[in-house]
Amino acid sequence: MRIILIMCFVLFIHHTYGQEYNYIDDSLLNFAIEKYSNLIEKDSTYDSLYYNRAFMYRLKNDTVKAINDINKAIELSKNKAGFYYEKGLIYWNFGDYDSSIVYLEKSFNMDSLNSETYLYLIDSYVHLKNYDKALNYLKKGMYSGMYRRGYTITVTPGLLPDIYIIANIFERGYKTDTTQFKGLFGAGLAFFLKKEMDSSQYYLEKYVQISPDDSIIPEAYFMLGAIYLENDNLVVAKKYIKKAYEKGYELPEEFEAFIGLLDENNPYTNYWKGLDFFTREEYDSAALYIQKYVELSGDSAYAVAYVMLGLISGEKSDSKAAKKYFKKAKEIDPESLNVLIEHLFDE
Repeated sequence: MRIILIMCFVLFIHHTYGQEYNYIDDSLLNFAIEKYSNLIEKDSTYDSLYYNRAFMYRLKNDTVKAINDINKAIELSKNKAGFYYEKGLIYWNFGDYDSSIVYLEKSFNMDSLNSETYLYLIDSYVHLKNYDKALNYLKKGMYSGMYRRGYTITVTPGLLPDIYIIANIFERGYKTDTTQFKGLFGAGLAFFLKKEMDSSQYYLEKYVQISPDDSIIPEAYFMLGAIYLENDNLVVAKKYIKKAYEKGYELPEEFEAFIGLLDENNPYTNYWKGLDFFTREEYDSAALYIQKYVELSGDSAYAVAYVMLGLISGEKSDSKAAKKYFKKAKEIDPESLNVLIEHLFDE
């Protein structure tokens, strides 16, 4: 029963204080350490007792005792990812980032679903100015893939919970050493993957403006193009996406069409031309190209294409056709009608 109570106490500290452990009263930690020590005297083979006492010692910044206890826990159970994670945090806590990475990566290789592991690996690599590794873990932790829907970019949810912490880590790295331009890229990428496009645009544009041209990551141009595309600024979007292509970024087929690399037999070429005319309110020309896009695409046509056809039909007072197109759009993607709502509010 006492073990359960102590476990609850540990969980309470984790949940209530998180990283702000410096504000925990030492008397609480000393109480927990005393109870764990009493339990260890009675049963020195119970690995979790050493693990939890190591955690308490880490909160007290007693590194030597924390390391001794976590080593004992690992000696008793070598296959628990959480034990190596705790050892990595102990080293991270006093600034030994090389050692921290060793144990955090060992933990990661055993359990890649702990979001905090990504956080501390990113932070450790940024401290060591190894931005390529930090960015790699950012991408692994943030999303499992980028998907396109119409002219929008959507990103699947990832593991990392608080994007502001991640962005601040990268920004801090840049501010600490202003030659580390990838810190700005990392902050921009973090916000992009969380679809906070205004913040992403701020960091990415600053990154491409001040970085040496030959060192710029082409993906930055692509993301900026995607952001401007989201805002219906096709001219600037095309400039950035073309720049990404020129820098060697491998574009998806629809974006190859967007910058004019594919002929008019390609459905995406017709889609982009239709969208261009649509944004300029040249609806007859828009309808011709979007209709051709739908015909060439078949069942894979974007829902937003039908939304645009519905809006064009509405402009021509053809409510029957508009209803048919909106219904088709909703069948493909219920959320696509948000485009209609945005359009009506823009009016």
